[in-house]
Amino acid sequence: MIGFLKKAIWISNIFLFVLFLFPKTVSAQESLTTSAVFSHNIKKNGKIETTATFTVNSPTRTVLTYYTITIPQVNIDPEIFSVNRNRELEATVYKRSNSTDLLIDFE
Repeated sequence: MIGFLKKAIWISNIFLFVLFLFPKTVSAQESLTTSAVFSHNIKKNGKIETTATFTVNSPTRTVLTYYTITIPQVNIDPEIFSVNRNRELEATVYKRSNSTDLLIDFE
C-alpha cells in the first residue's frame, strides 16, 4: 500500500512539473477593440441629454467582467444599459474633480 502511494505521488509530481514547463501566456486586453458613438439632444430647459453607445469587440472568444470608462465631465448621472441583454447594468460611479469614472459590471 505504501509503495502504491509513493508511486502515485511521484506520478502526480511529474505530471504537474510537465504542466508548468509549458505555461500558456494570458494577457489582459490582448485583442479588444473599442468604439463609441455619441448622440446629443438639447432639451427646452437648456439641459443636454447625451447618449453614448460603446462597443467592445474581440476576434476571439473573450470574457469581460468589468470595464472602466472615464468621462471628462462632472456632475453627471449616467444610466448604463446593455443592448444585447436588454437590461440596465450595474455601475459604480466615481465623481472626480475634473471627470467621472464608471466601473461597469458585466456580470
